[in-house]
Amino acid sequence: TVHDLIYEHFPEHHKPLNRLFLTRAMPLFVRRARAIIAISHTTRRDLIARYRVPPERVHVVYEAPAPHFRPVPAERIAAVHQRYGLPERYLLTVGTIEPRKNLVRFLAAFERLRRDGLVEAWVLAGQRGWLEGPFFRRLAQSPARAHVRWLGYVPDADLPALYAGAQALVLPSLYEGFGLPLLEAMAVGTPVVASRGGALPEVGADAALYFDPYRVEDMVNVVGRVLDDPALQADLRERGRARAQAFSWARTARETAQVYARVLNGAA
Repeated sequence: TVHDLIYEHFPEHHKPLNRLFLTRAMPLFVRRARAIIAISHTTRRDLIARYRVPPERVHVVYEAPAPHFRPVPAERIAAVHQRYGLPERYLLTVGTIEPRKNLVRFLAAFERLRRDGLVEAWVLAGQRGWLEGPFFRRLAQSPARAHVRWLGYVPDADLPALYAGAQALVLPSLYEGFGLPLLEAMAVGTPVVASRGGALPEVGADAALYFDPYRVEDMVNVVGRVLDDPALQADLRERGRARAQAFSWARTARETAQVYARVLNGAA
């Protein structure tokens, strides 16, 4: 199973030893495999283009939000808000702190959105990853630094309420092989605004709004449009819940077993 080839697209965003291992080992892995599962059509296209894998050997099997990602009662949202000391209006980003997540650019966008009075805080849920220094240095210099809440690791049980209390989930990544937080937020009923990087538009389809991850102005315009339009927020919530229902781990398991069975039977 291959999640992404991000180390090929953005080698500068990986530590040298990790990048060296992946660029040397992955071609061998995919050449020897009788069948490959890609978690999106985006990753499938990358595998075929980069490593010249025969298309018939690459099978797309989507991931899915866990069953506990569903609409959350108001009292549960209030309890999580109180536990983490969150304001009423915040944007949420979920994921490891690392360069590909494009947090430095979105910080510039957040500064403008907050200055315009559209949001109070930007909440980050995720552990430190690698090469995260530039983001934290930029954050230390930001005029909005007191309004950026980095929570670090958040227990899985708290995530649905954290999503549900947000004005919107923002995923500014330069590239994603899938983008599971997008579906988790949709399943809970949170509006989603994401970049056009990698598989995010494939997974979110018309249930999210998208921006150019390299243009701060586009981030401000698209996210600001959502924050300033309650009717659009309601539409994204409805579309998101419907979109999330198209994905399930039962389907993932069934389709994965089918690929394995083909390999065991010599058909792949």
